[in-house]
Amino acid sequence: MFEHRRQGKELTQRFWGILTAGEVAQSVALFHGSPYFDEITDVVFDFIGVLEFVVEEGIPEELAAFDAAASFTNPKIRIAVVSQNPKIMAGVRDYCSSEISRYPVHICASTSEAGDWFMLPNSHFRKQI
Repeated sequence: MFEHRRQGKELTQRFWGILTAGEVAQSVALFHGSPYFDEITDVVFDFIGVLEFVVEEGIPEELAAFDAAASFTNPKIRIAVVSQNPKIMAGVRDYCSSEISRYPVHICASTSEAGDWFMLPNSHFRKQI
């Protein structure tokens, strides 16, 4: 399950329970189609409440493709992933290693760490985690 919460130029996508990578893709597609997509600069993927994560083959690459296309409309996005789950972290690494991923990504242990990362100078230049 997931929910979106927008505050200014930040969007938090919070996930919980048993989650599939396909549900993450669904959440991303909803965000990309939202009327406020062009206004967002900071995106937090909060996976702290996820009990189990199921990764379907090809989804990290699919997400990289979604974001590569979306980056033509909004190139300003930075992504902070809040998780300590090894499967989620592996999926993020797969996303980042894709040749077509465009957004800078950082894995954080907490939402406050994510906020700190967004405040760093040049955090928008980091592609890898």
